[in-house]
Amino acid sequence: MAPALSLVSAAIAVYLLLPVLIIFPVSLTSDAFLTWPPDLASFRWFSAFFDNPAWAHALEKSIEIALPVTVLATVLGTAAALGHSYARHWRRSLQTLFVAPFIIPVLAYALGIYSVAGRVGLVASIWPIVIGQTMVTLPLVFLIVSSGLAGRDRDLPRAAASLGAPWPRVLWSVELPLVRNAILAGGLLSFAYSFDEIVIAYFLSTAGGGTLPVQMLSAANEAADPTIAAASIFVMGVAMTIGILAVAARTWLARTPQ
Repeated sequence: MAPALSLVSAAIAVYLLLPVLIIFPVSLTSDAFLTWPPDLASFRWFSAFFDNPAWAHALEKSIEIALPVTVLATVLGTAAALGHSYARHWRRSLQTLFVAPFIIPVLAYALGIYSVAGRVGLVASIWPIVIGQTMVTLPLVFLIVSSGLAGRDRDLPRAAASLGAPWPRVLWSVELPLVRNAILAGGLLSFAYSFDEIVIAYFLSTAGGGTLPVQMLSAANEAADPTIAAASIFVMGVAMTIGILAVAARTWLARTPQ
């Protein structure tokens, strides 16, 4: 039984890594077009990715949007999880409301926000994209922090309150430290999702002001050169780095006294 499960797990891992195994060699080709098997000889397409103003601007725009999305989604998602944990009535209804963005198509959010942004004159701003991506990343933070809150000792904040600590002190010194691993994980996932999100960014970006995924889509429609493969590897590298940072931070926080 165990060898069979190990074999299945290995097969699933290879299946998940297959795009990386194909795209990475293509990004190192010296050819001017996407070819397979590639001619592994050059890092020219990574240089083209970082030196091209269009790609550099798209990367800057992705970071510019992902940072406020991470902050907003983490703060609002954590607040929602804390409020839900103390709710005495309508808990199931509240949970359904908070995870509704997982059910509603992202395209519906994009079209709705575009209509509102046009009426208030924010079409040329990044804030419609920030708001839209915050809506769809907030449930991630809510679920992760709620999971962390479910495993905490509820007697600790009650004990702090019974000793006279005001609620802001209880929140800052007791509640949040108990779920700091979950908050960190939710924030990192929010950044990764925002950095790679394309539907909302595509519909709400202005001409020439798209994020990195939007630029990759546009480049693929115009001329599929290996710069797209280099950009894909960069995005994958960002996701892997975030995963490594999450594991490292979780290990460090676990060793740090609360």
